[in-house]
Amino acid sequence: MHGNEPGHHIACLYNRAGAPEKTQERVRMICETMYGAGVDGLCGNDDAGQMSAWYLFSALGFYPVAPGSGWYELGSPNVRSAALQVGYGNTLRIETVGNATDKARIQSVTWNGKAITNWRIAADDLVEGGTLTFTFE
Repeated sequence: MHGNEPGHHIACLYNRAGAPEKTQERVRMICETMYGAGVDGLCGNDDAGQMSAWYLFSALGFYPVAPGSGWYELGSPNVRSAALQVGYGNTLRIETVGNATDKARIQSVTWNGKAITNWRIAADDLVEGGTLTFTFE
């Protein structure tokens, strides 16, 4: 399923099917079991960096299922926090509350303190900078 680029979006489709907890569980499972720090740390051919890009996006908690659509599907980040320079000098901050290796399910997500309930975020919001906070169950 995941070892080649055409399948990278599959885990995130649970969001659109009304089962975001399955997206969260699958994304976390894929990150933990199919990627690692060693020479064989990728579960497939890293054509043009796509395997690595999937991991980086997913580790941060979002993925562009349909590039160019303007939306990122939310998953289950495996970072405690991160800061990325985006847009024109703006900073995107990823924060997690209650994150642990044995937790994958997200209780809530906020963007600059406002609840996100549809398990996606607009690319335009991310490049403006702000704080995306994931609270784990």
